[in-house]
Amino acid sequence: MANKYCLEKCIGRGNFGDVYKAACKRSGKVVAVKVVNLDESLEDMFFMVQEIQFLSLMRSPYIVQYLESFVENSNMWIIMEYCGGGSVADVLRYCKKFDENIAAYIIKYVLLGLSYLHKQKTVHRDVKSANVLVTTDGTIKLADFGVSGEMSFTTNKRSTFVGTPYWMAPEVIVHSKSGYNEKADIWSTGITTIELIKGDPPLADYDPMKILFKIPKQEPPLLTGDKYSDELKGFLEKCLVKNPRKRSSSTELLDHPFIGIAAEQQDFCKLLRRRRTSFLDKYRRRPRNPIKSDTGAGPLINWDFSSDGIHANALSDARSSPEGSGGLSSQNTPETAATTPASGRLVVLDNYGDLVHLCLERVKARASSITIGQSLDPLETLIKEIEDKHPGFCRAMVMEIVHVYSKVHHRKSE
Repeated sequence: MANKYCLEKCIGRGNFGDVYKAACKRSGKVVAVKVVNLDESLEDMFFMVQEIQFLSLMRSPYIVQYLESFVENSNMWIIMEYCGGGSVADVLRYCKKFDENIAAYIIKYVLLGLSYLHKQKTVHRDVKSANVLVTTDGTIKLADFGVSGEMSFTTNKRSTFVGTPYWMAPEVIVHSKSGYNEKADIWSTGITTIELIKGDPPLADYDPMKILFKIPKQEPPLLTGDKYSDELKGFLEKCLVKNPRKRSSSTELLDHPFIGIAAEQQDFCKLLRRRRTSFLDKYRRRPRNPIKSDTGAGPLINWDFSSDGIHANALSDARSSPEGSGGLSSQNTPETAATTPASGRLVVLDNYGDLVHLCLERVKARASSITIGQSLDPLETLIKEIEDKHPGFCRAMVMEIVHVYSKVHHRKSE
């Protein structure tokens, strides 16, 4: 599957992975590819699966379009619509700050995206300029949904602590029993508006951990003085209200006079062209985790993520794993840390087979009698035989456990 795309260059770093500009070899279509090294990000599997499931269900011109995803070798590839203008944060770094009409243009489309999400009973939970993408024709789209969460129709409050501190709503930080809802995105939109106007979010000079104490205690960060229009100041007053019940909704804010002063798309495109000429071609990102090429047999598992949440795992024929590991062998070799139940010492696991072996040993240690613990020995032997015959079985099993656990955990948190 990876051979289907030709990676050109690293264009950004999203949640849990590097993002590349790429082209489909068959059609020539330019796409964005988020590549996540699973050997280093296995503990973040919940967020990655969540982002894939979330994006696959979204159908809006204001949301970045998801195309497909798969796992090959030790990397997960997430194929998305390519937004050639980069992120709004990229443009902001070039411009330093935006005029109010340009900021209003950007926020207008952020609100359109949020309005769609909120109607789907979904909270973005990490609205900021870095998570707002720009196409080459100046269209604005929301992106990076690794921490997004659904609100059920019966329990319409989230209670998990996620987001970026500077943009985070007070009720998210306080983590109150009443939880929070889509109004947390409205607060973040207000902070993003200040970021666009001033170049940084409020309290940007403070350490992120200190921010977590300051935001719930301080008054909302509003703009004052004659240099700011009444429309802008009034808009922020509607967004940055400590009591979420009194905050305006995304639909209400779209009718605010501040949105009425938004620049035309062609004006924003002129700004993009100036940036592209003087800045973009000189700026080349280096990936945080360069893609690794496995030297063994080809990919063991092609994992097709579908929107129905049921994954079809194809275990392909491959060479037998190296022997002598002492546990269940696998050609996929993540380094995973865990503690043994008996000694509590830290153990570095060489591969997915060892991870399964360690988990079985921990289950044995929980058994109420030696006999019950020994009854698991045939299971361990059977798993080893399957792994030897079908390399990659242990990897598939571990990933499915992570996937199922994440869904159960997600439902319990609602």
